[in-house]
Amino acid sequence: MRRCFFVGFHWIGTTGVVIRPIALELWPALLIVVLHQVWHRPRLALTIYGWLLAIKVTLSLRAPHLGLRLLRMAEGTGNAKWALAGEVLIALGLSGVWALLSV
Repeated sequence: MRRCFFVGFHWIGTTGVVIRPIALELWPALLIVVLHQVWHRPRLALTIYGWLLAIKVTLSLRAPHLGLRLLRMAEGTGNAKWALAGEVLIALGLSGVWALLSV
């Protein structure tokens, strides 16, 4: 059976919950928060995304049980909440790219 990338972090336990945000989410969040403080359209989407990502990293590190619960959602097949969260992040990412490319 094929394992999802995030399920592997869930199997590691609390350590995986701490490693995941540091390895994958902390650096983009810091780059956006520090270097992209633009509060007008259309680049506002990228700034908001960076701050939301920074809040998510902070919550994951301060309360690993919440992060573990979110990773547990990846184990379920066809979990609608997990898919919706991914779609929202893809939309935010695309709007951020559009904001960077637009003048």
